[in-house]
Amino acid sequence: LRFIRRFVTLNRARLIQVLGLLVTIFGLVGYWTYKETPSQITEEQAVLIGDTCNEGRPINFVVAGRDILYSRLAGKEIRDANGRVIGREKAARGSALGTNTDTILFVSILCNDINIIAIPRDIWLEDWVTKINSMYYYKGADGLKNAVANIIGLPIDYYAVVNLDIFEDLVDALGGVEVNVPYNMNYDDYAAGLRIHIKEGPQLLDGKQAGGFVRFRRTERGDFDRIDRVKDLASAMLKKMKGSSLATATKIPEIIKAFYKDVETNVDLATLLDLAKNMRNLKIKESVTLPGEYAYVKASDGTEISALAINPREVEKIVANTFGGKAREFAQAPDSVLLITNRSGKKGLAEFYKSRLVAMGIKEDNIITKESSYDPSNSRILDTLDSRAEAEYFVSLFGVEKRQADHLDSRKADIELVLAADAIDTVLGQQFVLAGN
Repeated sequence: LRFIRRFVTLNRARLIQVLGLLVTIFGLVGYWTYKETPSQITEEQAVLIGDTCNEGRPINFVVAGRDILYSRLAGKEIRDANGRVIGREKAARGSALGTNTDTILFVSILCNDINIIAIPRDIWLEDWVTKINSMYYYKGADGLKNAVANIIGLPIDYYAVVNLDIFEDLVDALGGVEVNVPYNMNYDDYAAGLRIHIKEGPQLLDGKQAGGFVRFRRTERGDFDRIDRVKDLASAMLKKMKGSSLATATKIPEIIKAFYKDVETNVDLATLLDLAKNMRNLKIKESVTLPGEYAYVKASDGTEISALAINPREVEKIVANTFGGKAREFAQAPDSVLLITNRSGKKGLAEFYKSRLVAMGIKEDNIITKESSYDPSNSRILDTLDSRAEAEYFVSLFGVEKRQADHLDSRKADIELVLAADAIDTVLGQQFVLAGN
């Protein structure tokens, strides 16, 4: 214990980084010691996640993996006495951390349950005109965290951006992990020095094999199969870490040394140090991947690329099923023209609402937006006698009051949504702010 105390004192800053990786990959952070006031959730979010153990809201993380990019560098030139190039030395291998995060996990803890929702790297972010795996490059860890929160619809407290090689170090520190390999894996990349040869079936994987297990992509479902294997390995590692041999503090220095690499994280030290004490109580309850459909979208340079489109309604259903909560139920959208009048004081909010409605399948031509003066009262739906029945759909969708009006601010509109000051406190309002507005 004296050694551990001295080790922690001398390496405090590094310890935060190292253990940050360890606990966030598997959601192994004890929210019971959380010292700060967590982000508040709205009533809609509380219904979405439910509350099965009366512990309040969950503590949420985004965990992202940066792979290493390898390349073969030309060997150094060999010159003769006259300075002429007569050959080259043997080619060398170069490497650098990638700027994209091709592995992205939303990890949440409620009571002793860990829920993991994998975020496919190809999800298209309309607001940023890019795929989500590029958000770390453009906006850093905070930007990636906010993008995931925007998709999931829940606030996120922590982030950890790690090097995927960390799997190899941790698995070796654990003495290997038991994994059922679903199929034979054979792949060679000589430029990267990557050789994956793992046989199908249950077996004990060492660090190098575990690294290959999560990197292998030559399957029919490609990235989706790789995400499933990351979740399988996470479950196996958590099971091994909960074993009696790792339940004592004497094992902590060994694990710390295994992770003596850079980890970008904002997890606080007080939270991390509860890991060993509460590890035995944690279990992975749900582990799912967000679904979507590939479509061609226009990139910022005007070219068309293939990206993954997701349906916000389906995401809400998955989040509700994962946590045991309840998603909202919506009827079919009416074929009416909706005017969104922004009086919230936050410029651009009406267009943000429009983009979300279009993502839900409402025709873009059926939505008009307008900026207007600030309104400190409550948001509301305005309808006329002719559109009263159709307005109920939007009342249910946005959870606002409905008022009858003699006329609307646009002759083309059948229904009007007035976004007042309280619109920023809604789920969409929070997502608008998280998107950088």
